[in-house]
Order: sequence, then structure tokens, then C-alpha cells
Amino acid sequence: MLFNYVDIFYTEKYIDFKLKKFDGSLSEDDQKILDRLCKKIDVAKTIKKEYMPFLTRPLTSESIDGSYQKKILQLFLMIIKYKCDYKLLNSAFKLIDLMIIDEDVIIIKLDYEEISNRLVT
Repeated sequence: MLFNYVDIFYTEKYIDFKLKKFDGSLSEDDQKILDRLCKKIDVAKTIKKEYMPFLTRPLTSESIDGSYQKKILQLFLMIIKYKCDYKLLNSAFKLIDLMIIDEDVIIIKLDYEEISNRLVT
């Protein structure tokens, strides 16, 4: 894995990698990582820059910044377009609630609402 060096998970590198290389399929490792990212959003309400492998424990107190929150939201939306994952959808809603609202987030939220409507119909 490109984002996992010497037992350190680099959240930002993972997000950049998945946004560039996402082809509609997810490996078992990706499934675990996304599940843990959802848990970080749902429970901890923050995502740190570095973790132990598979996000088991944070290695830094520094959270990712707003630009990476947007990238995570974009990744979630890309995945939701390919597979109907309600847990991911719920975490995306929670992430939007946690983000500072600016124009980019509003645009992303509109795309997100369109996807949500497609899932319901």
C-alpha cells in the first residue's frame, strides 16, 4: 500500500491515492479502511493525519484539514455512485455537518443530495 509506511497509515496519502485510482471496485483492505474512516467520523468526530495500520490508533493529535475533509466527501460520493452503501452515505451526511460550510461544500452537498435522491427512487 502506498499510504502505509513502516506501520503508519497516512490518511491524506490514502485519500489522494484512492481519488486518483478509484475504478469502482474496492479491495478488502479498502473496505476495512473505509469502515474505520466512517467510525472516526461517526464516533470521534475527527480524522487524524496518521494512525497505526488500519486506523486502529491515532499517532498524532493533528487532524486533517478542511481540504482533505472535502476530498474524503468526494471519495465517499464516488463510491456511493457505484455501490449503494448506506453506512457510507450516513457518514457522508455526518461529515458535511462537521465541515465548515463554504461554496465548495455547498456544491458537493448538492451533488450528494442528487445521489441520495437516486438511492431512494
